[in-house]
Amino acid sequence: AIVRSPQGRLFVADKTGRIQRFGPGGEVEKVWRTPVYKAGMPVGMGLAPDGRLFVADTHYNRVLVYSQEGELLDQFGKAGRGDGEFEMPTDVVVDADGYVYVSETGGNDRISKFDPQFQYIKSFGSAEQGEAATCRPVGMTLAADGTLWVADAVNHRLAQFTREGRFVKAIGTSGNEPGRFRYPYDTAELPDGTLVVAEFGNNRLQQVTTDGRSVRTWGGAGWHV
Repeated sequence: AIVRSPQGRLFVADKTGRIQRFGPGGEVEKVWRTPVYKAGMPVGMGLAPDGRLFVADTHYNRVLVYSQEGELLDQFGKAGRGDGEFEMPTDVVVDADGYVYVSETGGNDRISKFDPQFQYIKSFGSAEQGEAATCRPVGMTLAADGTLWVADAVNHRLAQFTREGRFVKAIGTSGNEPGRFRYPYDTAELPDGTLVVAEFGNNRLQQVTTDGRSVRTWGGAGWHV
């Protein structure tokens, strides 16, 4: 997982259970480890407007909250399928008002919303919600217009929700042609309002408009630089 602060710092979680903070010039500024990591490492992170780093501690079914100096400030969540519980949380984002959104795979396949005190509010995108149902939602991004875009991996699409959890639309279908996706695992918004999508199945990045038109693709399968 990787996330960038407004000041240009990068926070990177790797397969050793470390979180590293890099300065704008690429210099290592801070290194720390999650409390436990033998069962697996975090796969998603998000920065709150106040600078706190939220870490989806995937294999321990919780969210860790750190200062940018690596101090563990708080944590919430436990394994389960009930309200406020997690099965394999994959990503976490925090909106301008401090509300927290956590995506899950496992058997839950949903996005859960929490208030700024980490109290559970609601879930959406779960299996019983028809066209809004997600299947392995892996990565999320909050767009400038306040909506939430979800990389809905097994449905091979990006799903758009309001912050209240109302389904707006989805773009993309399964395939390798421009405008199609195969297992999109993450997405981010660019300054011009388009979205970049990391596709696990197609081994590429794709830039798309919010109505699903492909702007360009780059990358491909292989081992060479």
